[in-house]
Amino acid sequence: MPDSSALVLGADLAGQPIAQSLRLANRHGLVAGATGTGKTVTLQRLAEQFSDAGVAVFAADIKGDLCGLGAAGNPQGKIAERIASMPWLNYQPKAYPVTLWDIQGKTGHPLRTTLSEMGPLLLGSLLELTDSQQSALYAAFKVADREGLLLLDLKDLKALLGHLRENPDVLGEDAALMTTGSSQALLRRLATLEQQGAESLFGEPALQLEDLLQP
Repeated sequence: MPDSSALVLGADLAGQPIAQSLRLANRHGLVAGATGTGKTVTLQRLAEQFSDAGVAVFAADIKGDLCGLGAAGNPQGKIAERIASMPWLNYQPKAYPVTLWDIQGKTGHPLRTTLSEMGPLLLGSLLELTDSQQSALYAAFKVADREGLLLLDLKDLKALLGHLRENPDVLGEDAALMTTGSSQALLRRLATLEQQGAESLFGEPALQLEDLLQP
């Protein structure tokens, strides 16, 4: 069984293992090196050891290099020779519990949020709005906040924009921001986003930080 009180990171020139105390592993770290020097394997090893110690690991695995942790390995060739040269590693191939994010929510943990949680600034960047369109979006969110309206998905926002276009008096002093051109442009942008499959990203249940911290 691995020593759960320390993270074995490698070996020195004499072949003796180098370890990091688990209780001191909450520091910042940097894994750097040229291609093929073992950065990914080092990260995999760290994730495995944290998992063995009952620590939840969140990895932004953009290239998909780490998801192989979910299946037991079958070392062969030079890799098997390298492992055999490190008996202190106590390496035993095994699968680790892995949960992947899935925007569609079909084969992994659903990655969802609500428009109210995203807010107008981030949504405006996503839609690549002009200044006037961004102002109109802020005005719409301001009304939603004032009226206690929860914007869950794109349909909610489109319905609110339609209501404000028909009832500009609801906007009060911000009525000038919601021009016909800005409103129509916003609806077109939202329709484009919807056609690209973004509807699956918005709604409830929204992602909770607790979902990422399950050991």
